[in-house]
Amino acid sequence: MKRTLPALLAAALATAALAQDAYVVRCGRIHLGDGRSLASGYLLVRNGRLEHVGEAAPTGADALPVVDLRDKVVVPGLIAADTDLAGNADSDYQVTPDVVAVDAFDFSREQQRALAGGVTTVYLSPGRNRLVPGQGSVVKTFGEDDARVLRSTCCLRVTLGEPSTKAPPLFEPGAAPTADDPLRPARRQLPTARISQLAELRRVFREAQVAAQQGLDDVGPGADENQYDPAALLRVLRGELPVRAAAGRGDDIRRALQLAGALGARLVLEDPAEVDKVAALVARAGAMVSLRLPVRPGRTNPGGENRLDETPRVTLDAAVAAARLELPLALSPSHDDDLQDLLLLAALTVRAGVPAPLALRAITGDAAKVLGVADRVGVLAPGRDADFVVLSGDPLATGTVVEKTYVQGELAFARAGRADLLAIRAARVLTADGPPLHDAVVLVEHGKIKAVGQNLSIPFGARVLETRGVVVPGFVDAYCHAGLSAVGGDGQIPRGAADQMVANVVARDDPTLRAALAAGVTTVVVSGKDGTAVSGRAAALKTGARDAGGLVVKPVAAQRFVVEGVDPDALDALDSLVERTQRYIESWQKYEKALAEGKEVEIPLEKPSEEDPITGVWEGDLQNPQLPFTIGFNLNLKLSGEAVAGQVAIVMRGQERPPTDIERGTFKDGKLSLSFALGMGGSVTLEGSVADDTLDATLRGGFLNGPVKAKRVSKDVPADLGGGGLRKPRIDESLEPMRALLEGKAVAVVRAGKAPAIARVLEWAKTNKVRTVLHDAVDAARTPAILGEEKAGVLLDPDFVKNEDGVEVNVAKQLDDAGVQVAIVSAATAGARFLPVHAAYAVHHGLDADAALRAVTLHPATLLGIADRVGSLTPGKDADLVLFSGDPFELQSRVEAVVCNGEIVVDNRSRGPR
Repeated sequence: MKRTLPALLAAALATAALAQDAYVVRCGRIHLGDGRSLASGYLLVRNGRLEHVGEAAPTGADALPVVDLRDKVVVPGLIAADTDLAGNADSDYQVTPDVVAVDAFDFSREQQRALAGGVTTVYLSPGRNRLVPGQGSVVKTFGEDDARVLRSTCCLRVTLGEPSTKAPPLFEPGAAPTADDPLRPARRQLPTARISQLAELRRVFREAQVAAQQGLDDVGPGADENQYDPAALLRVLRGELPVRAAAGRGDDIRRALQLAGALGARLVLEDPAEVDKVAALVARAGAMVSLRLPVRPGRTNPGGENRLDETPRVTLDAAVAAARLELPLALSPSHDDDLQDLLLLAALTVRAGVPAPLALRAITGDAAKVLGVADRVGVLAPGRDADFVVLSGDPLATGTVVEKTYVQGELAFARAGRADLLAIRAARVLTADGPPLHDAVVLVEHGKIKAVGQNLSIPFGARVLETRGVVVPGFVDAYCHAGLSAVGGDGQIPRGAADQMVANVVARDDPTLRAALAAGVTTVVVSGKDGTAVSGRAAALKTGARDAGGLVVKPVAAQRFVVEGVDPDALDALDSLVERTQRYIESWQKYEKALAEGKEVEIPLEKPSEEDPITGVWEGDLQNPQLPFTIGFNLNLKLSGEAVAGQVAIVMRGQERPPTDIERGTFKDGKLSLSFALGMGGSVTLEGSVADDTLDATLRGGFLNGPVKAKRVSKDVPADLGGGGLRKPRIDESLEPMRALLEGKAVAVVRAGKAPAIARVLEWAKTNKVRTVLHDAVDAARTPAILGEEKAGVLLDPDFVKNEDGVEVNVAKQLDDAGVQVAIVSAATAGARFLPVHAAYAVHHGLDADAALRAVTLHPATLLGIADRVGSLTPGKDADLVLFSGDPFELQSRVEAVVCNGEIVVDNRSRGPR
């Protein structure tokens, strides 16, 4: 048979792993199908059969392709022990034991619905409503025709109850009626009452015995063409073929047991609705049970409309009663359209009272026993067919979905997963803002945390990341220089400055960021080194950002200051800065008000004279191959005599940064000289020659060193580069951080260790209504009262364990005990990766482990105003988290994986067998 598969499946089948005669499957939890399970293990598939199943990797596995399913749950291919997939219509004749169900099965029809539900083996019923409708068959739902047939005849089906009493009368005229052989009326078929069914069955089997003794090949009333082959009846009598009896009522079940006892045959009871009434008899006879479950998920379920109808129907209670027999039980949907929901239906029986292990066996190992194919399928064991199903979670969990289905080692179904949906399942989850959760799940959707809790269902199509260890929020380093190692021209981290565009110069692939990420630090608050009273701005960045859009959490999270002196004038610089910023804010407010009122006027452009070689717009690049990225320049210049005014804007990674004013500029004898400040590198000079609208110059200053080439692309510039008229204020990057502070959008981080300095800083913050965090406020540990009623938070450098007069003092513990929010920082560049080690060090010296976790997650996020994005595993926040093999501050624990912005960006789990 030529199979046609969807494009996705065809592509999957073409993978190298499945193109081999042998491959290894590395699994997460494995349910073997017999009630046992392995926490993790390996399957070795060779030529469609299982050659190895166990916790250890098979010998020679390193030389074979590996299918990595470590995050998944693997179960045997599911078995539906009752279906009408053969499409057999009931014959007019009451007894047709020579009918074989598989003869009517359409092998060319794909069974994608069954495969999508993990069903790899099905029973085919020969019919439903005749006394002996025929022989049932067992086939696979995928494969070549011959290979799909497990048992062409697995049982002889008989029907006890009302259906088989309603066979139609048979009109059997001869080929040429005569007076001696006239037309006769239609013959009534027996039995016509339930009470005579057992007697009629006994007669049929006796007739088969007599026929065998007489050497007859056909048996039955009527013409030769209407007679049947008794071979199947004889196989039952010889014990070669079990009887499968459809018997719902208690008395019908008794008759089935009597028939099997008289024949000496094995018995399968099909849909014994009142099995609880004869449970002792069934158990004594050792009969097996097959039940079609009465619920159809997602559909209207009829029943109960006629209160006078006392026909017994299978209920979930019947499944519970059958389970108590401790005999093989098989479950299947009541309708073939529900084969894809077989796992869900089995889980429903658990709600009713069936033990979960038994419910799973009832669609795997025990179902195989009921169908007589346990030597091939139902259990994952060496020698069995390589039929297995890959699940997203626990087999009977509501949210679990079938991701892949393998039949005889071949991938028969693969579900397209959702790249935006991730489920992290862990033995323990520490959220940082609540109690620990055991056996919990973190759901991530579109890069955000969707839910956190115990026993959460895993949504359809979700990727699953599993650990038997601990999951914690991604760590937050509230002060470091990671990402700035390539910025300073001399290889040094630059001094912090208010106009430093930190977020614009940090490269996502900087080695120091990658090292921090590997340690679980997913957010860093980066600034230059502290210097003068007004130090650097700080930007909150993601270490594991996949793209530029995911890098910046907050471009101005804080403005840093240094106040160590106790001189009354120590805060003069800060006060002066506040005054300048207030005027700056007022200019913006005035402009925005005028803009809202429609009062903005357009500033006209003027063209320079033909003899003016400078005025206009220039574009160029810094020609420095030592830099890891290209830096471009846009210059707006205006020549007045020999003086040059205007603005310079650098272009990094294709984005133009806000311009800065030229401080000094001259042009004389073809030579151009400019001086301006770009923050990160301090003062910068440009000197070169101009000819034919081309500038050849050299840049010097900070990290901007090297030759520059530029072209004049336009001679049109604003008529007034320096002011006049109503226009949009220029952005002053040196004041933007203070503007954010005074508008409540950022915080002031002030390094002040001594008590007098701390007191003055907090008074200044209160006066100016500035949210303030102290850095290394060591004296506050001795006298926490100086932190005020609201207890200002404190950032602590790694040296927080002090020796004071021979006594060890853990400043982090002292402050935490006083109710102060403490954030431990690395204050380093490459050393940012040791932030978790510093937290472990604090625990080693007495800090509570929960407090240590908050000190590198929730507290720094809260203090820096980014707790709406990071710092805890809370629904709605960014999906930043770390998977540890054990306790996060146990230094023997390993980082197994790191998730940043919902993406698995670090995966340290080994890829091959071990």
